[in-house]
Amino acid sequence: MEETKGARGLLLELLAKMGCPYEFDDDNDIRFKWQGGYFCAVVGNDSAFVTFFYFNWGECELYDIDTVSRMKRVINDANNSCLVTTFYSVNEGATTFHVHSKSQFLLIPQIDDLEDYLQATLQLFFDTRRFVEVELDKLKNEEEKIS
Repeated sequence: MEETKGARGLLLELLAKMGCPYEFDDDNDIRFKWQGGYFCAVVGNDSAFVTFFYFNWGECELYDIDTVSRMKRVINDANNSCLVTTFYSVNEGATTFHVHSKSQFLLIPQIDDLEDYLQATLQLFFDTRRFVEVELDKLKNEEEKIS
């Protein structure tokens, strides 16, 4: 890859090499699917950094107070333990609580094995999701033992 290519060009080239079809949304952000997850990349060629979002990978009913409370606690734990940031949003109209993740990382041509680097970076999202799911199960089981 040529050294003058910016992060956006590098990312598009890598996605093509990885066989990940992509499209552009209304904001010209890059949407793609990898390993069953739907990602959004916010990146320009004038930057050396890419921000990935992995939206809506967890959901519960907003008024399920116990589950929402557990989710908030585990999201805080994940943010202390994982490299990927986990956050939530609320859709009051649909009365749902949604879980998302994001990460910002360096993407420059000087990085060795860029394809492996990108795949390892994307894998962190699934590692974080798994952490949240496992910790949620643990917390729920602990609460059930107490009741």
